[in-house]
Amino acid sequence: MTATKRTLNELRAEIDRIDAEMAKLYEARMNAAKGVAAAKRENNLPIYDAEREEAVIDQNTARIDNPEYREMYRAFITFVMAQSKALQHTLISKDHS
Repeated sequence: MTATKRTLNELRAEIDRIDAEMAKLYEARMNAAKGVAAAKRENNLPIYDAEREEAVIDQNTARIDNPEYREMYRAFITFVMAQSKALQHTLISKDHS
């Protein structure tokens, strides 16, 4: 049995569903980053932890099955982590002003 070829509209609808899920996951990740900022502030810890960041990037990149996507995913998760750190900087700076 051959796979049915999907239409452009069907593929776009799938992307829309995935994007909606990703938006929810992004928001959940940023909410968690706020909690991390609070813990770092309370314990006087730096925002940037090179060892932790590299471990998270490597661990998550290894979850990508298709090797063609791994470097793109590495760039994606690195960008998301940069946004998390920027949020933490904003929150911690606001608390110190």
